[in-house]
Amino acid sequence: MNYYELSMLDDVIDSTAQTAEQAERLNRIACSPKWFVTAAHSAAQGAMSCYLNQGNGIASWRERDAKAWLKAHDEQRADETLNREYPEVRLNYFMELYADVKRTAKANHDESLTVVLTEEVDHWIGALNQLRNSFIHFQANHHMVSKEHVICVVQSAATTVKALSDSQSFPWWWSDEAEHSRSLLKEHLQKLDSALSNLAAAEADTKSSGH
Repeated sequence: MNYYELSMLDDVIDSTAQTAEQAERLNRIACSPKWFVTAAHSAAQGAMSCYLNQGNGIASWRERDAKAWLKAHDEQRADETLNREYPEVRLNYFMELYADVKRTAKANHDESLTVVLTEEVDHWIGALNQLRNSFIHFQANHHMVSKEHVICVVQSAATTVKALSDSQSFPWWWSDEAEHSRSLLKEHLQKLDSALSNLAAAEADTKSSGH
């Protein structure tokens, strides 16, 4: 096989696994948290996309792209001889996805999400997006970010991924091995939670010792 086969569900699982690996790496050695934060951002983004995608994907696209695609689709249905070319579509912005997730959960009375995605999580999800962007578009000669801040933003991503994947609306039915996929994600989230606890404990010890 000379190609990679990818899916959104696989991406959520892989990104969560990578976040846990990076957390354990940070526990072992002093290094940049860039890929830790980036992987957490990717995991949360993938989980939000899956939750919003209930078959056609339109709900997770940028609004302008969705309208253009629907227009092309309607024109094609109206006249099948057109052979209409469909426009390229892009995933919506991270914070727009998060807002859409919250709106959808509220509209569907999905308490498994509305109870978990509190204002505090809202705050740290926004901080996660800002920090990830600052790492990806790094321009400064020197960058300082507190360990506590990093832990909090990644924790918000883990909370979001867990809440979304536990929801009955999460599309596990896309997977031919749904139970195995669900078990893998749960395992990676547990590893991440343990690594985050270790990072938090180490930071607390550093604070108490005055370093």
